[in-house]
Amino acid sequence: MILKIIAKCNKSNIFVSIKHLFMLKSLSLTTAFLCFWHAFLTGQVNTELTSAVIFESSPNDMERISNELTTKVKDVSIRKISKNFDFYLAASSTDLKMLNKLVAGIKGVSSVTNDDVVELRSKPNDPRINEQYAHSFIKSFEAWDVTTGGKDGKGRDVVIAVIDDGFQINHEDIKPNLWINPSEIPNDGIDNDNNGYKDDINGWNAKTNKGLLDISSHGTYVAGAAGAKG
Repeated sequence: MILKIIAKCNKSNIFVSIKHLFMLKSLSLTTAFLCFWHAFLTGQVNTELTSAVIFESSPNDMERISNELTTKVKDVSIRKISKNFDFYLAASSTDLKMLNKLVAGIKGVSSVTNDDVVELRSKPNDPRINEQYAHSFIKSFEAWDVTTGGKDGKGRDVVIAVIDDGFQINHEDIKPNLWINPSEIPNDGIDNDNNGYKDDINGWNAKTNKGLLDISSHGTYVAGAAGAKG
């Protein structure tokens, strides 16, 4: 079993460091840990590279991008991390914010994000989670093995937009994680953030053209599946 897992590690595109473990392919946390431990024992873990970003670019531009980034960051390490997509990982001892800025400023880089730290995830604490059949269809548990939310490259909370027929914003499982527009003053009839929508505190009702959301069982289910607490 250990040999099979190590073989899977070798066939998967994984960059491993003490602070970062990025996996594009679907691996269980147990497999990911064993991959990390195998890399550590075999000397594949680079303890000096403390910052890493993932960026997307056309393979035709990579030689120029690599040369340009190498001249700007002396100890940068660049590698392709996906066989099917044009994703690359750049790692360096340079400050993370500076590395992100340098990579994003290179012509031909279409997107860049900070490498994420993989943390142990647990199943939801909802005692009725097994009754929610849709999770098996949308592969929620596999997605939660990769992430359960967090921050974007600028330190902002990642927000999920639910496009449905309304939902119960005061539901006990939804309210704690409900997005609140920080730039809008509730119920003052003014578009405070100048985005074209008045009082869009939690979203927008396209049917009534108001910020007050309708309540719907389907929308509540979808919102709960996407962002319920626990």
